[in-house]
Amino acid sequence: MAKTRVTTPKGELNWVFINGEGSYNELAEKYEYKATLTMPIDDHEAQAFKQKLDELWENSQEKAQYEKAFAEAKPAMQAKFEIHPGYVIDEDDHGNPTGTISFRFKTNTEFETKKGVKQAKIDVYNAQAKKVDLGDTKIGNGSIGRISGTAMTWYRAQAGGVSLYLSSIQVIKLVEYVENEFTAEEDGDFVSTENNEFTGVPVEDTDEQSPDVGV
Repeated sequence: MAKTRVTTPKGELNWVFINGEGSYNELAEKYEYKATLTMPIDDHEAQAFKQKLDELWENSQEKAQYEKAFAEAKPAMQAKFEIHPGYVIDEDDHGNPTGTISFRFKTNTEFETKKGVKQAKIDVYNAQAKKVDLGDTKIGNGSIGRISGTAMTWYRAQAGGVSLYLSSIQVIKLVEYVENEFTAEEDGDFVSTENNEFTGVPVEDTDEQSPDVGV
C-alpha cells in the first residue's frame, strides 16, 4: 500500500473529536478520533491537495487491483464497486453542490505496542506552531486550522481508495465548543492574540507519540 505524510492547507475545522472516548464508528464498531477540514472547492490550495490524493491513488498497486477485479466482475457486481478518494465534494440536503470540499481524517483511539494497548494522543498546535494542552477545551465547528497525518491507499473486495489518518491539528483561530448557554470569559485560559490567533497553554514535548495510522 502506498502512503505519504500530508498536511492540509488552512481551512475550516469541523466535527473534531480528539479526546476522551472519541466518536463511535457504527460501521467499524469501534471508537475513533477524527477531524474534518473544509475549504472552498475552487481554492487553488484545496485543488492542489485534492490532486495530491488523486495522484497517490492513480499510482498505487491498489488501484490496479481494484481495476482488475472490476473488469472481471459481472455487470451486476460492477454496480456495487466504490472508490473513496479521501475527500468529499459537499452537497446540501437536496443533493446540490455547496461549493466546498471536505477532507476527513480519522485514527483509532487505541493502538498496540510491545507493552500492550495504549491510548492514542492527537497533538494540538497553536497559531505559532507551538504544542499546547487543550485541557477540557473542545474544538468547535468553524475553527480555523490545519490537519496533519498520513494518506494511505487501500483495496478490499469491491471498494478502494485513500484513507487519511489523523496525527495532529494546528488551531489558528479557535471556536470553542460548549455544551451550555454560558458565554466564555475573555480573560480565560485560551485567550487570543490581537490577530485573533489561538495561543493555548504550552506543553513540553515528549518522546511518546501516537502512530500515524489507525487501521
